[in-house]
Amino acid sequence: MKPWDKVTVRPPDDRMFIVSNPYGYVVNISNPQIQPLIQQFKRNNLIAVNDPFDVEQRADFERYIISLFPSEFAKWHNENQKNFTLDGKTQKWLKILGVC
Repeated sequence: MKPWDKVTVRPPDDRMFIVSNPYGYVVNISNPQIQPLIQQFKRNNLIAVNDPFDVEQRADFERYIISLFPSEFAKWHNENQKNFTLDGKTQKWLKILGVC
């Protein structure tokens, strides 16, 4: 068996918001509900579909998602703040987004 014969397929992560992203991001772009919204956001903002977000675009996208799902975000934020699971990068990113 060759190394490339072993393929590990991870199931999609269904959490809409995540903790401890290396960049502090909170929106889970792997979430199946989020995927079509990424494409829609890119089309509406004239971003090529295959281009990754730059930091400013990612911030705008995360604000957009938070505005679409305010109760889910509030629940996620309250649970993680109560349990002290928001790391420094996430807290800094939330301040950049203006949601905290």
